Amino acid sequence: MLRKIIAAAVLLAALSSAGVMLAIDAQNAQKLQQGIDLLESKNDLVRAMDLFEQASHSSDHGVAARALLYIGQIQERQGKNNAQATYQKIIDQFGKLQEASEARKRLVALGVTPSNDFSLHRISAVKLDVNSIGSDGRLIAGIDWNTTDGDVAVQDTITGAITTLKTRSDGPGGLDEYGEWAALSPDQSKVMFFWDPNQKDLDYQLRVMDRESSGKFRVLFQLNDEITWIDNAVWFPDNKSVLVQMVNKNDEWKFVRMRTDVEGKPVPVDIKSMQWRLQGVRGNPSISPDGKYIAYAALASNPVRSPRETRAANNRVLPENKDQYIYVLPADGSGAETPVARSSGINESPFWTPDGHILFVSDRPTSGRSGSWGLWSVEIANGKPVSAPSPVKPEIGRIRPLGVNRSGSYYFTQGLSGVDIFTAQLKPGTAKPKLGRFTEYATDANLAPSWSPDGKRVAFLRNQILSNPLLNGPQRQQFELVIHSMDSGEERPIPIGSNRPSPFPPVWFHKSDALLLSIVNGLVRVNLKSGDVRTIESVIHLSLPTGVDKAALSPDDQILYLSTREATRDEKLNRTKWRIGIVSFNMTTGEQKNLYSADSPSGFIDLALDSAGKNIAVIAQPEGSKNARLLRLLTSGGTPLDLGAAATMKSSLQWSVDNSRILYRTDETAKESPLAWIPANGGKPEYLNLDVNGFSISTIALNPVDESRILISGDTASEELWRMDNLASLWGGSR
Repeated sequence: MLRKIIAAAVLLAALSSAGVMLAIDAQNAQKLQQGIDLLESKNDLVRAMDLFEQASHSSDHGVAARALLYIGQIQERQGKNNAQATYQKIIDQFGKLQEASEARKRLVALGVTPSNDFSLHRISAVKLDVNSIGSDGRLIAGIDWNTTDGDVAVQDTITGAITTLKTRSDGPGGLDEYGEWAALSPDQSKVMFFWDPNQKDLDYQLRVMDRESSGKFRVLFQLNDEITWIDNAVWFPDNKSVLVQMVNKNDEWKFVRMRTDVEGKPVPVDIKSMQWRLQGVRGNPSISPDGKYIAYAALASNPVRSPRETRAANNRVLPENKDQYIYVLPADGSGAETPVARSSGINESPFWTPDGHILFVSDRPTSGRSGSWGLWSVEIANGKPVSAPSPVKPEIGRIRPLGVNRSGSYYFTQGLSGVDIFTAQLKPGTAKPKLGRFTEYATDANLAPSWSPDGKRVAFLRNQILSNPLLNGPQRQQFELVIHSMDSGEERPIPIGSNRPSPFPPVWFHKSDALLLSIVNGLVRVNLKSGDVRTIESVIHLSLPTGVDKAALSPDDQILYLSTREATRDEKLNRTKWRIGIVSFNMTTGEQKNLYSADSPSGFIDLALDSAGKNIAVIAQPEGSKNARLLRLLTSGGTPLDLGAAATMKSSLQWSVDNSRILYRTDETAKESPLAWIPANGGKPEYLNLDVNGFSISTIALNPVDESRILISGDTASEELWRMDNLASLWGGSR
């Protein structure tokens, strides 16, 4: 009986206390309104400040935050120091409320960066194919393709220093080995990585080694008849075990945990079978900071076809299986998976934050707009979602996340698809010259150079990027034609309006100050004196196949030579068929001739006309040929001559000044150079004395007067490393 009396008394006291608090909050809300009235109607700062101060102690967060916001505005009139502290207090204590957003704006207006506020920083251009970030955020681990093709390495992002881990075998066989997917342990003392020995008696391996050691690695797992692939390994917080995705002989995926600190051969422990739900899924699993849960991306339902059947259908996941969710699973496999982020489309690459949120990338609709890749977060408690996912940065693009460090900063890379022009002076018998940038204007945005007939000017295209999708929203592009003077270095940009150019070098007229420029729908003529850009209607209406790519002009400026391609669909073979060709077109008479045509599995064709206008060098891959072939064709017609050289399907051909040789990009992986001369009648290739250092070549341009001066354009694709700080400010704190 006494217990019931005590319980009743406690309940009555609690109800009474709650009633008192409600009454006080109502009074504080009233004081807030009175203060607003005094401030706005009578400009009574003193009495209004007193009322706002009282209201700022309300247990109603909305009332308290709004009162502090008014206090800050009054303090601004008296000097900004006190106002700064007040605005920062709102951000720290009421991060979820609209008042916190207003406080951030006021701080920025005062010229102050809010502390503990969300921020985005570009760190550097990454030198590694980076896979993971260290727990302190300073070190990154990945693969260095600038060394002997694929060494495992660790880079210091502050100093830029790269430490290569010695994992390669001694002897010639070691040159063919390479690493994939390197990950630093949480204490940064070890590196786990995949390694392909590329030898008949060895298979793909999962290895681990001390970061400071010299060549002393340990094989944790090696492919066998039962397990045919391993992928996406991640460390547990204990630094002693790892989670690995494995694929069995039936193409079924599973999560497996392996110890790294036990003697002898580690024994894999199955956690969960994923059936076929990880096929085509991008991103790696992530372990919660306490090691109790795994977050991962997977297809929402098991596909109706095996991965083997899917690959046979051109690697496409069937429409009914394309939706991809984020799931959380107990790390010991003791419970069922829980979907924590569901939507139509793709949710991928989850990473835990120290305070229990999961960050992930998604193409889910935002503000009624679909198809925009954004960064999202969802709060997790005891393996379950606390609320619906919320956007962090809705239009960040399809970034490649690396992880979250122990202080909560989020790291990711953004791919940069740059292209630029480089130059070198070729001197036979001397050391290999290195490529240098042709122009310092708008670097990584220049392409397709073409020398003027007198060798004194260079015309090229410039792809101006007008915004950064990370910082300023969706990317916009604007193309222009640039004329560069070799004597003065001056550049004259010529706008080409709404015409979208094809990535082929402009063609100079020999007898007038004009250029031909390939565009998506045909050709335009650019008058270099007036800047006038006109479509060549006669070419547009040619009875040509649907695609016109490369163009060349005869010495008398009368005949155009065009490479063409036309695509059709072979339903029986379920693939695209191509018909490629070379066509001549007389711009005065309108006469058209088909000089060459062939079926091709790739649709690639390239051409170069000699200075006499008598021979055309052609790179094409006819049906039945394993490689692209280098051919010579007479402009008068006839059967092409196969010069006996295999070429890459990414090349720009050039004739020597005397028309005795042809410069092309070979498909061989020779260490000398990817560029080679070959006699115009065929013969042994002679490699060019030039150090391209792995540069991906798309266009070659030799000076027509002095062929020792070369211009090369190609991809300068790279990855930039980015960091997001103070993400917790986006989901706020509590008072």
